[in-house]
Amino acid sequence: MQNKANPKTRPPRKQRGNALLIFFLLVAMGMLSLLVSKLGSQPGLLQQNQVDQDSMNEARQALVGAILSAPRADARLPADLIVNDDTFVTARLNYARYALKPANETGNALWYAASGYSLLDTDSTHWLSLCDAAQPAANDIAIAILSPSEPLTTQTGRAPSAPAAQYLEGVTGTPIGCTANPSNADNNRILVRSASSVTFNDQLLVISRKELLSMHAGLAYREIATRLANYAQSNGDAYPDNATFSAAINTPPLPTWLLDDTSTPGEWIDALTYNQVATQQATLQIPGCAPITLAWDSTTSTNILTPPGNPQCP
Repeated sequence: MQNKANPKTRPPRKQRGNALLIFFLLVAMGMLSLLVSKLGSQPGLLQQNQVDQDSMNEARQALVGAILSAPRADARLPADLIVNDDTFVTARLNYARYALKPANETGNALWYAASGYSLLDTDSTHWLSLCDAAQPAANDIAIAILSPSEPLTTQTGRAPSAPAAQYLEGVTGTPIGCTANPSNADNNRILVRSASSVTFNDQLLVISRKELLSMHAGLAYREIATRLANYAQSNGDAYPDNATFSAAINTPPLPTWLLDDTSTPGEWIDALTYNQVATQQATLQIPGCAPITLAWDSTTSTNILTPPGNPQCP
């Protein structure tokens, strides 16, 4: 009987399929390992972004606290935040001034941009404008806090005295309702926010003029309401009429921030409208804010304010 050599046989089709599956799994695992390694080589990029966000929120609280603790009679931001009145500034945030943690503990050193105009000024060109690639521009911003994030490949000269362009950048093109090629490094009113990329990674947190206006108006309303209560209690449970309002609230003299340099009513009082609706009812209104109504309760010798709290400044 003649023996025939067994021909070389191919693996069954099922085995070939399993081999391919294993090959692709190994490739996928290799790519995943490379991705994890790459992320690990950029120490905590997402974590760093969160640290920057936390730093900006902390700076916002510190700035608002400082602004409200020493409001200005001319209704502008504190002098150390602006270079000149009626202008704009982009600068490093003063960590020591606002009792913030050093930059090396909280992430990247923060910058800020601010308007030097009065909060009572409604001209949109007098306020910072935030261009956003995803939505129409916002034109009513008093302060923007900026985190520059990690240096881009074009930012090779970061140092304490380095210009803004070594920390902040812009975008190419024209975002919705904005000028062409806006940049955060320019010392002007135009700021930009966009998705992070190899050419842009600034993060921004903004405080609007209306937010600050509402907070200041609340301070003014409460101060004046207290004085009107004192007046009513001493004058037969009646608020002053329109003609005697200024004298009534200025006894004793108003706080410094409600006065100007000549100790006469400053911008906040000049701008405020008082109207005696009845002997025991009056309204107060600061331009741009909803009015507040005061009703005198002679039983308890107190004001009833409607609405309570800070007024809305839509």
